[in-house]
Amino acid sequence: MKGKRSKRYPVPSGTQFTEGEETFTIVGPISDEQFVDYANRWPGANRLLRNREDTPFLFASADTKHWVVFDEFGYPVAKSGIAVMGDVIGDGGSFTVGGYESHAEKYGDIQFLRRGFFNELQEFRIPYAKNLAETEKKIIVFALSNDAPWRLQSYRKLGFEILPHTEKHPLLPDRYYQRFQKDASTYGVWVPKSLDDPAMKKAWGILKRSMSSKAKKLTDEIMADGEERSVKEITTLMYRLFQGNPNSVGKQTIPTRSELKNYLSRNREYVSRRISVGGKRITFYERVIP
Repeated sequence: MKGKRSKRYPVPSGTQFTEGEETFTIVGPISDEQFVDYANRWPGANRLLRNREDTPFLFASADTKHWVVFDEFGYPVAKSGIAVMGDVIGDGGSFTVGGYESHAEKYGDIQFLRRGFFNELQEFRIPYAKNLAETEKKIIVFALSNDAPWRLQSYRKLGFEILPHTEKHPLLPDRYYQRFQKDASTYGVWVPKSLDDPAMKKAWGILKRSMSSKAKKLTDEIMADGEERSVKEITTLMYRLFQGNPNSVGKQTIPTRSELKNYLSRNREYVSRRISVGGKRITFYERVIP
């Protein structure tokens, strides 16, 4: 057995999947107390309850649920959770063994990153959270500042609105937004149909079509060379810039393709033309420099 392990444990019953030559098991939802017991099978983990008096977490509740990936030796190697608050369904945290510098001391020389565990867990966590949100008529709120660009895109595909800390979602309670402002945290919101308000939805839809000033500035800088580019090409360049220098722009700077298309189509500094590429009609934009 690799890593800092004391013995082999029985694997809880759950859904099995294979990655590489190893078999893993997803278990959940389980309580925070159950997760802590499992997590501390690692002798150096020292995992504490999320809902404790001195908790550093914004979303901490007695009703916290986790989905956990166990390896063949009965040790948890990844998890994702939700915290059911009185007014929202909050992020219960995610982690994978090997994802932080401190993990070497806690778990030993062992690495489980980049093995697809996050996506596997999302297939259990997100549908459960959405069903609960519909039933309890609560929005889902996840803090996403530590997430890579591809993860933000995956949340968008799941129907989440991704917002910068400078922008408050109309259904987000003030106490959470104040924390996002303090931490300069990007966050995601999913609104259940049971909370649909046609008037709010229409007003919010108008706001969503507007890009942030930082996104507009980045777009204009990329297009200042006078080259023609499609929306896809522009967003690809944005991600490359972000990945090359993560301190240069915040994740919230990168707009959705629909936001970028609206900006380019309505801005008089840009001209467009549609051409056929591989049998598809694609719109290319060019910035006209005065």
